[in-house]
Amino acid sequence: MDTGELQLINLTEISRMVGMKVDAVSKRVRKPDFPSPVFKIGYMPVYHWPDVRAYFQAHPPRRSNR
Repeated sequence: MDTGELQLINLTEISRMVGMKVDAVSKRVRKPDFPSPVFKIGYMPVYHWPDVRAYFQAHPPRRSNR
């Protein structure tokens, strides 16, 4: 249900939500097809979670066999 609230998330929160290390998420956000940040707080990009979630549904994290 859409409550009309912005669902904002930073790299650390993305990492936790998708189960990847922050370094791996940092590499993903540099890809041209990753959603653009909504804005920055200082040097920290802030993303719209539904856009990021859709990206990871289309490009799931690889699972390591280690």
